[in-house]
Amino acid sequence: MGLFGNLFDSEKRHFHQAEVLADKVLKLEETYAQKSDDDLREVTRQLQEKIQAGTSLKMYCLMLLRMLVKPQSVF
Repeated sequence: MGLFGNLFDSEKRHFHQAEVLADKVLKLEETYAQKSDDDLREVTRQLQEKIQAGTSLKMYCLMLLRMLVKPQSVF
């Protein structure tokens, strides 16, 4: 296929992965849109505790995305 064909295939694959991730984030948005202000404050407090305890924001986001794949409590 050649160098350019491989390059475009790689770009298409990355674009598809980004689309899948965007769909998961939008589903997460629906979940959080249903929460009350007090619930959101509690989630924020828990996030701040996890970050202060050393959990990276990247790791926390991965935990949230896993929740979408296998619904369960975030914490």
